[in-house]
Amino acid sequence: MLDFNKPVRTREGTPARILASDLGGEIYSAFRNKMIAAPLAVLLEKEGGGELRRYTAEGEPVDGIGRHYAANGAQLDLINVPKRTTGYVNLGESYTMAKRAGEKHPGFEVLEVVREGDTVVSTRIIPALGK
Repeated sequence: MLDFNKPVRTREGTPARILASDLGGEIYSAFRNKMIAAPLAVLLEKEGGGELRRYTAEGEPVDGIGRHYAANGAQLDLINVPKRTTGYVNLGESYTMAKRAGEKHPGFEVLEVVREGDTVVSTRIIPALGK
C-alpha cells in the first residue's frame, strides 16, 4: 500500500511528487477499457522540467492511452522510496566479540554495503588506514 506521507518515486527510479490526492471524477482507461477513479495528481520530476500525470489511489498511472502502453506500465507505478541503509563487514581478523563485528577497524579493509530496502545498490572496499 502506497503511503502518501512518505516520499515516492516510480518503480524505475524517477523522482515523483504527489501534488493532490483528492481529485474527483473518472478517466477513461483504454488499457482497462472502462472509466476509473484517478484521485492523484503526480509530478514526475525529469531533467529540464517534469511531467504531470494522473494516478489511481494504488499508484498506477492512468491517462488517455491507459497504463502507459501496458508493456512498461509497471515501471511507472508509484512506490515509496525505500529506506537506504549502510552496513560494514571487516575483511581482516575476526573480533572476539560478535557485537563489534560490524564496526570499522583502522587496521583492516572494510566492505561497505549500501541497500535500499532489500536491494543492494552499491558496494565498495574501504582501504585500511595507515596501510
